[in-house]
Amino acid sequence: MTVSDSQWIKSSRCQMEQCVEVRPAGPSGARVRDSKQSPDGPVLAFGRAGWFAYVGGLKNDAFGGGRG
Repeated sequence: MTVSDSQWIKSSRCQMEQCVEVRPAGPSGARVRDSKQSPDGPVLAFGRAGWFAYVGGLKNDAFGGGRG
């Protein structure tokens, strides 16, 4: 999947060039990629319900990252 860099939003928690980037996919969910990869690198696609569950888990520290 190739997507223009202008459509990606970098995480507000970026450290140097180590960022997670998100591209909203309208009502169908979101796409996520690692900024260390080339623009043509792998992209993780979330459906709408999966995206909201993932973001909710991040906010509730469900993944043990301690950044909630």
